[in-house]
Amino acid sequence: MSASTETLGATTSDETSKSPTPGANGKTRQHRDTGELLPRYERGRSGELVVSINVPWADVLPSVWLTVLRLNALKAILHIVILAQVYNRKRLRGELVPVPVSLARKVGGTPLGSDALNLLVRLGVLETDNQYIVGLRARGFRLSRKALSCGFALGSASPRIAKRLKHHRESRLKVSVRAKPIYADLWKTLLTVTLADGIWPLLDQPAKRGEMTKRVWRILAAENIRRRHWYFSHDGKTGRCFNNVANFPRELRQFLLLGGHPTAECDIANSQPLFLANLAYGLTPSEERLRYANLVRSGRFYETLGQWAGLGGLDREKLKKRVYSGILFGRDHHRSVLWDALKPHFPQLLAYIDESKREAHNGLALKLQSKEAEVMLGRIIPRLKAEGIRALSIHDGCLCRAADASWAKLVMEEEVEAAIGIKPTVKIKVPEPALPLCTLPPVCQLNLTNGFGGQPAVQWQ
Repeated sequence: MSASTETLGATTSDETSKSPTPGANGKTRQHRDTGELLPRYERGRSGELVVSINVPWADVLPSVWLTVLRLNALKAILHIVILAQVYNRKRLRGELVPVPVSLARKVGGTPLGSDALNLLVRLGVLETDNQYIVGLRARGFRLSRKALSCGFALGSASPRIAKRLKHHRESRLKVSVRAKPIYADLWKTLLTVTLADGIWPLLDQPAKRGEMTKRVWRILAAENIRRRHWYFSHDGKTGRCFNNVANFPRELRQFLLLGGHPTAECDIANSQPLFLANLAYGLTPSEERLRYANLVRSGRFYETLGQWAGLGGLDREKLKKRVYSGILFGRDHHRSVLWDALKPHFPQLLAYIDESKREAHNGLALKLQSKEAEVMLGRIIPRLKAEGIRALSIHDGCLCRAADASWAKLVMEEEVEAAIGIKPTVKIKVPEPALPLCTLPPVCQLNLTNGFGGQPAVQWQ
């Protein structure tokens, strides 16, 4: 049986067909190594996107799975796992993605969903820890190294799978939007988001070495907004909300439009250390609290800690990661040189960190995120709405129209100071001016295989 056609624009009616499938322009492209015919992908398409990997399924799967129904179920399950890894930076580094059996059956069908999960594990496409607690914890899954080496393929879901994916997304959305009035307000603002045309040439560029997953993330994030595939969820523990804009790639946010207008970001500098001051010291004045607040507001918190610890040669982003892992959120913070460097200067602060992590190492992280959501969603976003400014929260900052950025900055400074007793440093990030408005995206042809980090596999052994 010949290698299967991995569809990049639309799923073929028979995935094991030997005849070439033409693209939207009537042309086909033949891969020079494997002879596999890859239709050209038109950005003008609509429908549910499905991400898969470049594996010739006809050569890999048992013959009983070589039916359209079973193949679609298998790809839907694979799509769920890939999506969770692409949108979660921690899981990109190899953490496992929990996939409940109920979700697998909801998306892939009963009983094909759970059967597809087990089959992908047996084939070596997915890895699992095979650990679960009934009703509390689902088995964890991740793509194997072999699967990642094959590269990704982007296609449209079959009508049956598209309906299930849409229902799954919208069912989660309804729960979150109805949870709090502020979430409903954010949802209405989210519906006004579009993209500037300048984003599409950037997405056409091949991925750099080792960045294939990041390119998948960028294309999915942009395509979901273009196709109006909205998602909105919230964290019940902290109150944080996640949506198309909050999870949009940072380097592409300059192309976001709000109500057709260019946008700007208002970001609280050193937000986590700033909110930590309120948690550790409260509103009671003290000499240590004053010194710590001045250090945070200076904008050189991470650089100063690096100098105290003898790590002055590291850049800001690397120092920030070291502070997060070595002081704020890591398990073994007592072994960190940054912890030792900070202890003589702020003993009360470190005592509070120790106390917060006594029961669980993520205790401090949850408290900081809860405080952040309390200020952003409980004070700043409602105040901006009352003053006629549309804004979307991006965790410790907000996205608003560029024309409203200066006023939004003042509102954020006033509300944060009223909440924690310390005036923050708020930075405005304005994109390049005169970005063209996005009506219909131009029909561009993306070579989604080249640049995704791998060639279609000929054999899977």
